[in-house]
Amino acid sequence: MENSEGYFARSLAYAKTTIREKPLVRCDNCTKTQGEIGQGVRFMICSICKAKLNFEVHYCSQCVMVLYSHLLHNPSYSIIRTCQKTDWPVHKKACGKKKVSKGLSGTKGDSLWAFSDPITDMFRNNLPKNMTSIRDLGVGTCEGKRSPAAQRQAEMLEADKDVDYFLFTATGEPVRFVIDDPGAKMVFRINRLGIMTQTSDLGVEPMGEYMINLMSGYPGLSRAIILKQLCAEYGSDITKKVAEFEQKSRQRGTRTFIESWSKNWSKMGNLIQ
Repeated sequence: MENSEGYFARSLAYAKTTIREKPLVRCDNCTKTQGEIGQGVRFMICSICKAKLNFEVHYCSQCVMVLYSHLLHNPSYSIIRTCQKTDWPVHKKACGKKKVSKGLSGTKGDSLWAFSDPITDMFRNNLPKNMTSIRDLGVGTCEGKRSPAAQRQAEMLEADKDVDYFLFTATGEPVRFVIDDPGAKMVFRINRLGIMTQTSDLGVEPMGEYMINLMSGYPGLSRAIILKQLCAEYGSDITKKVAEFEQKSRQRGTRTFIESWSKNWSKMGNLIQ
């Protein structure tokens, strides 16, 4: 921490405050936790999976008491475990045969169960399940509606996963922006994922700062051209936001936000090793 900029340390400290001590228990059907359902709710475990596989599949004990009113002289009640019954067509394919987890957020089946911060949720919802490299970190599924320019960008990035971003000259010619440094590439794509999925308010500013710093002198490109493109993709106020972001970087005495993060992660990696 002493060897990193303050904002980097604060970000890690914030992530630490949201870490869970143990996995959540969620109903495999309605996905709710006990806290979300209310007090007095028990969770049941599929007995077959527990006995044969030592594997836990949970269902909440929300039950429906059904009165058989036609039995006037001897009325009876039946408890229908609604969530367990509803999920059975899905669960029966693996029940007692193999450990199949839905990977519900925060549960044992979620590899990121310990983390509950918004950035981790972005990764949890959008990272490819079989991700093996930074190249697999795509643009994700948008939670809202992209502008036509941002949608074109997303489609081009999905078609060419080696490219980190497409910039366009004044005449509309595409320029493939590819980052060589692995650390910077990861940080850039994390920000790209946040803005493309609309799960993060911050994303365009560090991307814009970084691309302007590296690409504003490229033939056919300039600071004004890059900012005009970003405004078309993400809103007319981007020019002001990027300028304010650049000013903060200068006040910190750093070149760009993305380069600083990449450098700090490298420092931490060396310390851990």
